[in-house]
Amino acid sequence: MGKSTNDADFVAQLRSQGTQRRDGGAGMILHTPPTGASKSLDELIDTDKSESRGSPNERRASAQHDESRAPDDSLGRLVSIDLLDTHPWNARVHRSAERVREIASQIAATRQLVPITITKNPDKPGHYFVIDGETRFRGLKLLNRREAWTLELDIDPKDPLAFYTASFKQTDATEAISPIDKGIKWGTLIEEGHATAAAIAEQLELAPSTVSRMVAYKKFPPAILDFMHSHADRFPYSVAAVLAQLVDRGMPEEAILAKCQEVVDSQHGRRAIEAIVKEAKSDTERKQRKSALVAIPIKAGATQVGSFRTYENGALEFKLSTAATLSSENYKVLSDVFEVVSGLISEGPDDLLAALEQRLAKIRGGN
Repeated sequence: MGKSTNDADFVAQLRSQGTQRRDGGAGMILHTPPTGASKSLDELIDTDKSESRGSPNERRASAQHDESRAPDDSLGRLVSIDLLDTHPWNARVHRSAERVREIASQIAATRQLVPITITKNPDKPGHYFVIDGETRFRGLKLLNRREAWTLELDIDPKDPLAFYTASFKQTDATEAISPIDKGIKWGTLIEEGHATAAAIAEQLELAPSTVSRMVAYKKFPPAILDFMHSHADRFPYSVAAVLAQLVDRGMPEEAILAKCQEVVDSQHGRRAIEAIVKEAKSDTERKQRKSALVAIPIKAGATQVGSFRTYENGALEFKLSTAATLSSENYKVLSDVFEVVSGLISEGPDDLLAALEQRLAKIRGGN
């Protein structure tokens, strides 16, 4: 069924299922709109606490009774809150306590208007993972409700891409997922080897370039992501991709956070942000030159014509200002060697030395 329905039709359809209440009365237990004096959320929470008393064992026993209900699957069913578990591949990352309280207030004022979509938890018989509706789930728990209106889907919870795709499509249709949350999850799927950018794009019906640009968010540490999320309008993925260069260059977290604060305070456009990053790059490079661990000069006679350096942040640097000291043959060989090394680094072989020896042998053999 759809995610929402006319109140009168909803109540009539559920009651027409003929299921039995625990107290022996006919019809499902529904949270219909309240009457009488209005109450604050805290007052409603206190009221629901008194109505939801009972040990965990009693609630689980009641939940087993709930499992015996057999309403029309298209309408979903009521499931005990104690049988619902969150899943690490839920599509939403940032979910504020204020948003949970807002949803709890809406449920308390009317009822749960949208079902929570779930799928079976194979590791805990009788339990379910929440696919979409984790904020509603938390709101119901805040209200101490014993049951949630759910709709079950057949999704494999052990397939990260399949579960995420189902969660994304359901969750994004309810309330748009932020670009930051998308980038974090997409980057994690790729980083952990569960999917490629192309596979994610295909599942979500997006352009692969969109996925590739969005994963820039994954490079930032949690504190910076929280800051960006709280100022989401200032950090679209195009800006995040520019600022991610600071992470790539090893800038400390505190310094990057200061740059993010500068972006917010100054209301910079993208060009100005690119200038900030370029300036920061120059500062970082100057610091790197001061902290070289190894510095081997390359000389032509008494004149230094280049150098090889390694730095504390793991960077390597080879410079040759002139090739005048090399014969044309040796210049070609050196150029070929660096071309081979660059290609192998991009390919990422397990044994770099063996792969390099094999390629160099081909160069020596003229193949």
